[in-house]
Amino acid sequence: MTMNLARARKLLERSALAELFVEELGWDRYAAKLTVQCDGGAYTLHGIAQKRGMAVLTCTAPNGEAIPCRQQRNALEAHIAHMLHEHLIIFASADYADQLWQWVRKEPGRPITRREHRYHWHLDERPLRADNEINPDVLGYIFEKYINQKQMGAYYTKEDVTEYIGRSTIIPCPAI
Repeated sequence: MTMNLARARKLLERSALAELFVEELGWDRYAAKLTVQCDGGAYTLHGIAQKRGMAVLTCTAPNGEAIPCRQQRNALEAHIAHMLHEHLIIFASADYADQLWQWVRKEPGRPITRREHRYHWHLDERPLRADNEINPDVLGYIFEKYINQKQMGAYYTKEDVTEYIGRSTIIPCPAI
């Protein structure tokens, strides 16, 4: 499935991650609401999408509050790990401009892999200035890298490449 960058931009502008995963990337809906008591606070995680055992949840910080610290995030993930096998938790500021994606992967016979990446979204085509900035091209790369593409057949191809392939291989229909 090729990602429509224009549509992805619009979905990201609206912080419509559920639509991005489900409608644009073809994942299944995952309508779960989990409330976890952790380190003296209650955190609500909302399921947005799942695909072949991989679930995506969001945890949005209330207005004016920061994304939970590493210790809190790890404690939350430990609670979630009992319920979900492999998962991605997107911790976000109230406006979704700042996000921390925590991906947890479990493989038989191997230790749990936990990776975190903090992003600040921008939706234009400018070159990235910092390692924590992300644009739609980088988003495609992330999905290709973090899902098991060999088993799922999921690859991201940049728009200019797919446009070239289309122009070079599709024969126009002659006018009748």
